[in-house]
Amino acid sequence: MTGGLDSYQNVSVGTADAGALIVQLFDGALRFLRRAQRAAAEGDQPAVALAVNRAHQIIAELSNVLDHEQGGEVAEQLDALYAFALLHLTRGLMDRNPRAIDQVIAILEPLRDGFDGARAH
Repeated sequence: MTGGLDSYQNVSVGTADAGALIVQLFDGALRFLRRAQRAAAEGDQPAVALAVNRAHQIIAELSNVLDHEQGGEVAEQLDALYAFALLHLTRGLMDRNPRAIDQVIAILEPLRDGFDGARAH
């Protein structure tokens, strides 16, 4: 069954436009952050660390794909937000502070919705 799901996801990514891929990255980061929230509520620190690490990787990729030349000030502002989110997640994980996860979700959700809305127009 997972082979079919993997094939679907590969086709989905392979045929998505750049805006859709960015939204998918946001969705993935948010999914892992929500998983980290649930794990924190259950006191499962290893699961928190794993989920935060996965979200961290996705946010780093969002930062890496920014086109600073064409994006100008907007790209710089996004880069600063991503850097803040990455640092906040790292500190929150070290301090075992689940509020850091909530705060990063609060940053990413409107960004995700903005990218999704922009590609719909």
